[in-house]
Amino acid sequence: MNQQKKIANFHPNDLTRKPLVSVCMLTYNHENFIRKSIDSILMQKVDFPVEVLVHDDASTDQTQAILRNYDQKHPGLFKLKLQTENQRSKLGGGMNPRFNYPRAQGKYIALCEGDDYWTDPLKLQKQVNFLEANEEYSMCFHQVDLIHPDLSISEDNITDVPEKYEAIQDLARKGNYIHTPSVLFRNQKF
Repeated sequence: MNQQKKIANFHPNDLTRKPLVSVCMLTYNHENFIRKSIDSILMQKVDFPVEVLVHDDASTDQTQAILRNYDQKHPGLFKLKLQTENQRSKLGGGMNPRFNYPRAQGKYIALCEGDDYWTDPLKLQKQVNFLEANEEYSMCFHQVDLIHPDLSISEDNITDVPEKYEAIQDLARKGNYIHTPSVLFRNQKF
């Protein structure tokens, strides 16, 4: 008998199970956006456990208070790292590799920064299904809509991207066309 997996609204799944996906989020003064970002993660319909790793880089607005509130409402789901001193100004870039990736327990890492959000409730499920079925791929990503300061929306058309690359360096040479909230990749030591 072919038994189909049940896909349910995202929730802190059985916390005794290791997460399959670690969502890594960077925030800094995102109080105007963070709720929409987190809600887009919570709306995901998945059949696997997920964790949300948040690194807030010493926001001076209400971002940390909002994060604490979500953490209280969803015990065990969020793993917050709330800085009291801004790390980017001290260390430069690389906040995810320094503060989130080492904590990631999932087989896969998804990115959704505090001013980004997902619109497809099956985004994570579709990407995980693809990578589970295609072991030769290390990552996948998709087209995104860009919202401009004047609130106009444009579609980011990904063009001239070969289906496969042998090394991530080859991909990087093509330019930065992979938007952060679209990517899901295998969690490997960097």
